Amino acid sequence: MTTEDVFVVWFCKALQNSKALLSTNVPDGMYYEITYNGDKNECYLDAYKKWQNVCIEM
Repeated sequence: MTTEDVFVVWFCKALQNSKALLSTNVPDGMYYEITYNGDKNECYLDAYKKWQNVCIEM
């Protein structure tokens, strides 16, 4: 996998903090959340897996 395989789904910056949701073109159901804490100059990575997609009819 290269950086060309990763794409940003959503990005937000508020004051000195940033958050991005990332995914890849690999069909494994994973997505990643990266948070930058500007106060502490720290970066956090959370990895999630999509288990199911359920339609709820209204």
